[in-house]
Amino acid sequence: MKRIIFLSLVLAVWTLPAAAHGTSLSLRPSQVQPGDRLAVEGAGLGENPVIQLTLEGALNTYPLGEAQGNAHGEFQAEVLIPAEVKPGSYTVVAQAGTTTVSAPLRVAKRDVLRGDAEKPGTTLQEQESTGAEHGAKERSEEHASLEPLQLDRSWSPSETTTAWGLILLAALVGGLLWFKR
Repeated sequence: MKRIIFLSLVLAVWTLPAAAHGTSLSLRPSQVQPGDRLAVEGAGLGENPVIQLTLEGALNTYPLGEAQGNAHGEFQAEVLIPAEVKPGSYTVVAQAGTTTVSAPLRVAKRDVLRGDAEKPGTTLQEQESTGAEHGAKERSEEHASLEPLQLDRSWSPSETTTAWGLILLAALVGGLLWFKR
């Protein structure tokens, strides 16, 4: 029994360093409008990586540019959300080689005054100034879409290593207990 506990602890300690070096991606703000700037920060993508940034939706993928990571795999970038992006749920993906990390992003409708939005031939700036003159501050409402919910299902290498380590540990302990009886 002492061997089983010892082997279990050795395997657990062996898988812990992999979990300590996880990847991460954070976005500021978490909701934007087409044409807005987005601050992207990430870590855990290898040493001095060139990182490709993309905005992925249900139907389209938009390139956001690339960033240069430092020796620790960390990076910061400011990207522009393309004007043609439709409102909905998206995923910002940062990829360096085979390592990928992602974070959810909500794209909201461009603020347009409700009454002036239907006037043909007026620009957004004209619509905003006309609404301000009349004291109208109503904004268009967001509606539910038929777009499927986008869930981040990617695993980092450290998560994969930890999961396999725990599976092997469980199999080892189970096998030892099985043969001991």
